[in-house]
Amino acid sequence: MAGISLLFQSCYTYKRMDSSDFEIGKNYKVTLNDKQLKIKLNQINDSTLIVTHKKEEIVISKNKIQELKKRKFSVIKTLSLPVIVIVGIVGLWSISNPKIGTGATMTSPN
Repeated sequence: MAGISLLFQSCYTYKRMDSSDFEIGKNYKVTLNDKQLKIKLNQINDSTLIVTHKKEEIVISKNKIQELKKRKFSVIKTLSLPVIVIVGIVGLWSISNPKIGTGATMTSPN
């Protein structure tokens, strides 16, 4: 079951950051009122952020942000995904073909 959940994760991770390190055009995950939003930063003002969330432009007050994480590319997730898929395929194949490689032979009923 853990392998299946890894298949649905992206090749990105989110690292906690300080709110003063914003970069326009980058993707972030913010927590507002205990709700997480994945956003893309469009513009920064003194007290607000103008972002895109689900193809809709919204304004977020900086003081309402409870937690801020920046999206980073994860080499480990990217490289581990093919390994997990191959191991899963081999495992399923070996379960569905239990007699292959066991030395069992077919005999005729005489």
